[in-house]
Amino acid sequence: MRQRVLALQQWSTTRNAEGQRNRHYGNSSDFPNADTDNEKRPLRHSRARLRPGYPPCWTATHRHFTILCTSLCTGDLTPDSALHGCAPAVKGETIGCHRLCALEPVNGGVSVTRRFLTLFGFSLALFGASFLAAPARASRPAAADGNPPLRSTYLALGDSFSYGYLIPEKPADPTCASQTAPGFVCVFYRYLKAIKSNVRLDNLSEPGADSCELAGTGHRCYDTTPRANPMNAAAAFLQAHPGKVSPITVTIGGNDLLAQLPQWITNPGGTEAMVPAILRRYRTNLDTILSRLRTAAPTAEIILTTQPNPLIGLGSPPLPPGLPALGKGALTSLNDIMKQEAPKYGAVIADAYAAWSSYSGDKLKLDWAPTYLLQGRAEIHPTPLGYRVYGKAVIKASGYLATLRLKSHLSATQVGAGGSEQIKGKTNPSVALTLTSHDPTGSVSKVKGQASVSGTFSFALDAGTQPGTYTARVCAHDNAGRTACGATLSFSVT
Repeated sequence: MRQRVLALQQWSTTRNAEGQRNRHYGNSSDFPNADTDNEKRPLRHSRARLRPGYPPCWTATHRHFTILCTSLCTGDLTPDSALHGCAPAVKGETIGCHRLCALEPVNGGVSVTRRFLTLFGFSLALFGASFLAAPARASRPAAADGNPPLRSTYLALGDSFSYGYLIPEKPADPTCASQTAPGFVCVFYRYLKAIKSNVRLDNLSEPGADSCELAGTGHRCYDTTPRANPMNAAAAFLQAHPGKVSPITVTIGGNDLLAQLPQWITNPGGTEAMVPAILRRYRTNLDTILSRLRTAAPTAEIILTTQPNPLIGLGSPPLPPGLPALGKGALTSLNDIMKQEAPKYGAVIADAYAAWSSYSGDKLKLDWAPTYLLQGRAEIHPTPLGYRVYGKAVIKASGYLATLRLKSHLSATQVGAGGSEQIKGKTNPSVALTLTSHDPTGSVSKVKGQASVSGTFSFALDAGTQPGTYTARVCAHDNAGRTACGATLSFSVT
């Protein structure tokens, strides 16, 4: 996350219009960020009136105290004394305002309590009236054992990535009816079932959905055709099943940008000018979406997934000059907004973008774009491999820990010289595997593999020509750093 900027703004006792010290205890001081009507109401929290479109900041007033505040600006933002919030370092609207306030006694009065607040290395002695004027960020819900709550239903909400869309030739399976359904929701769902076998899935995701649709505008960002809001269905479901839904995954924002992909390809420079407005609209919409979800499900685990780069691994050429950098920069900014908004609602980030970027294999195999984009088909969805990598990021971020188990068996206990032994078994879905074998001479060999999305695996082990007893053992390794091994298996070569 970009470096946060901390600005301290202090107002001590103020002066009235004649320049005299204000001693009228029935009124508050002339705070520059307070709204006039609320100034006259002691012990009230009020939202400052800013220009339309700007987020509100909090103020507090009391007849014996004056404001001592800090403005916490995120990203490439700087304090804006005129707006008393955070403004872009270069230009544009105020896009973030997080204020921590306390009260300081006027005229040497005795403070009610004393608090010390340390922010990013700066220790600020603040005298408080035992409250902060800014609402605290929501904390992540947890069960009594400290783990995220896993209830009877997992709710998935979002776009085609959450729906599990592949390509037209390969139908999606959003309900995960097949044990091999490739969508990341299905990867995560199978993992949850390993923890709680009776958990069910309700996937309300919709291909093409964008933040405008989920925020309740009645249509999509680039299509004014009236549409029912999937969020209404989600809210109705949550209200009908109070306390029974957790986790909730939210995957939205990709279409806010990627709907412009054809134009990006033909005119990257012209499209770049559109990005700031798209991002401002997305921030507002995401705030609405998360706020409504948290209100409807106050104790649920909410997981917000970042948008991976569908052009990953492609450069220029074959893409037009400037497009790879434009796409990467726009997606990074989109994902940064998610990372800034999620903590406000106790949501966690599953960073699919980072998971794809750090993938050690062939990145061109993570999505369909390298195969179809240059043929004129905008197929930008993940492949089954891409969804597995995506799903692992969700599993890791979720905090859920399924018991890691592994069972293995041999296809035969005796193999002829030069033959092959089959080692099969089952473990947790998609975990990494290591097969370690020893031959009669004591030589050791290791082979790496991965369990299928349903948890099955199979290794073919060349027996060699040396007669005697061979041993083999398979171990599974999960994202939490845990290892589970099966029994040591023995077979003889004759």
